Amino acid sequence: MTINDLMARLEAFLSAALVEVRLETADGEEARPPLMVAGWLPPRGEDGEPRIPYLILRPIKGSDNADGSTVTIQLCLETYSEATAGWMDLTNVIQRIRGALTASPTLGPCCLELPLVWELFDEQPLPQWGAIITTIWTVPRADWLVSTQ
Repeated sequence: MTINDLMARLEAFLSAALVEVRLETADGEEARPPLMVAGWLPPRGEDGEPRIPYLILRPIKGSDNADGSTVTIQLCLETYSEATAGWMDLTNVIQRIRGALTASPTLGPCCLELPLVWELFDEQPLPQWGAIITTIWTVPRADWLVSTQ
């Protein structure tokens, strides 16, 4: 299983876990779950730029050693609310993600490692609200992948 396979499984898993979440949108459309974005946002103004709310799944680093391999994936959450309690949307989504991942910490041959770390940004560019959840996954070692192909 490659890093891209893990990303695809995580995206599908989180989409299912958040399907019932309803978040205010920046463009005044009907409330909806956050859009899933793998990697990075396109430059502002480009076609296909996702609209807030969204959840970016971003592989940021990995390691291989004698004990195994890990991949760190950040989940970057952006919500929208003009209310001063808009931060509560972030914590509600974080709670759903934490609950789903810790209840089912295995995706294929990959396993979520604890601790799962989350944080709200110190500075919030209101009316946008942001947070990051950092996850670490044990994955098959690269040498094992090469030997099975």
